[in-house]
Amino acid sequence: MEVGTLLALIFGLVGLIFLAVALCLMRIIGKRKAAASGKTLAEVVELRLSRDEYSGGRQCSYRPVYRYYAGNVMHETVSVLSRRPCPVKVGDRVELCYVPGQPEKIYVPSEQSGMRVIAGVFLGFGIGFPVLGLLLFMLI
Repeated sequence: MEVGTLLALIFGLVGLIFLAVALCLMRIIGKRKAAASGKTLAEVVELRLSRDEYSGGRQCSYRPVYRYYAGNVMHETVSVLSRRPCPVKVGDRVELCYVPGQPEKIYVPSEQSGMRVIAGVFLGFGIGFPVLGLLLFMLI
């Protein structure tokens, strides 16, 4: 097999893997967003310290605690995402979506920017690698 053909195949396969990961991430984001059809405003009432087990507790991040009303009932839910530095402060109000019937399951659109960036990077590599492989095939 020629070197150009082999490189094109390798780059094409790597690109397909990146593309598959990007599509999976986008699907996860879409499912979470679709399930959380109830919308409300939530207030950040606390930032919980979360220590990283893998660093022996030396690295810390913060998980916002959201207080919000869903169906005239007040709820308090801790975010599943922890970040350092935390993009919100105690007292901030954010848009929050919740799953009707399970208001403790939340989707916070402002927290999803990182996932969208990661999905976009994987999508870029998923498109770029096959194009690069095709160019290598044509040039070699």
